[in-house]
Amino acid sequence: KDQVVRVGGRAVALRRNCPEGFRFATEATKSGEPFRSWGLPFGDASRDVEAGEVLLNAGSLGALKGRGLDLPDEPNFADRLDVIEEKTLPRLKAQVPSVRDARTFAGYDRGRRGVGTRNFAVVVPTTAALGPWAK
Repeated sequence: KDQVVRVGGRAVALRRNCPEGFRFATEATKSGEPFRSWGLPFGDASRDVEAGEVLLNAGSLGALKGRGLDLPDEPNFADRLDVIEEKTLPRLKAQVPSVRDARTFAGYDRGRRGVGTRNFAVVVPTTAALGPWAK
């Protein structure tokens, strides 16, 4: 609460504490309009929602009740589960032909030590809570 977050070059003041891993509205949203994540709608506003409000559906609000958090009395969005039509799904391409000589790979000659590959470490967060740690 009373925290200002920069989103896309503009300041958004949080209206109450936002639990870790939860979303908040980055702009005012009218009742019935969708909320989007990664460009896809995940819910529709059940009332007018102001920028900076924590987004809570009935399930998340119920799960957080009794934890001593400053929560609204009613949810501010309802889940949106869009049906995906089969005709909108990507079509699979033909299988790549198999490699005839499976003993080759793109490696590096290391002289007397043989051959090897370059080592890369990739850190992929599995939850929103781990995102800051992964950076």
